Amino acid sequence: MKNNKCIFFRETARGTRCILQSPEDWYRLKDRLIEYCMNGGKGCPYLGRYMRIKEKMRKSRVKYGSSNY
Repeated sequence: MKNNKCIFFRETARGTRCILQSPEDWYRLKDRLIEYCMNGGKGCPYLGRYMRIKEKMRKSRVKYGSSNY
């Protein structure tokens, strides 16, 4: 059986939650977000934003020649 949970849906000291959110935001938003977490993150607005930022950072490193990451 394949585990299809989002990689950011993790066990923390304050329970299982999306680690892209603060604990306070998670508990406020979890009813809206849990479906994304259990579906590999597909369609999640927070995961999408994270990936766009990560891609921008990658492109800027390539553009300016940084090889630290």
